[in-house]
Amino acid sequence: MPKELFNKEEIAITQLDTACKLFLEGHFISAASLGGCAESLTEGLVRKRNIDPTKWKTGFIKSLCEKRKKQTPPNQAILKEVNRVRNLLKHHDNDDPIEISFNAKLSAFLIISETIENILTLGYEQSELMNEFIKHTKNYDGV
Repeated sequence: MPKELFNKEEIAITQLDTACKLFLEGHFISAASLGGCAESLTEGLVRKRNIDPTKWKTGFIKSLCEKRKKQTPPNQAILKEVNRVRNLLKHHDNDDPIEISFNAKLSAFLIISETIENILTLGYEQSELMNEFIKHTKNYDGV
């Protein structure tokens, strides 16, 4: 079978659309996992343009903390936690526990939302599924 040529931006958009669909269907772990693949791709592509792809994510978490009157963590702590969850869904080392604890819906929301921001930064339009995700999560407060 011959090899095909794929554009990484288009791969990320396909992954993101599927992650949005999974989120809307309530499959938050799968949405976070597939969304994490798209996020990794788009994050690298955005960084290649010398743009910081993490502003939306850290801003959202900080606004949640302010609304809940909780201490706002530093940007590095926010990014470390999101990356921890993304990696827990992809990897297992010998010393890792079998059971993991995280907010699957919040993690999927953050990953997908950040990836949509990255897609827009790359100059693409939002797809129907991305628009549906945004409409569905418009008032989501992380609970």
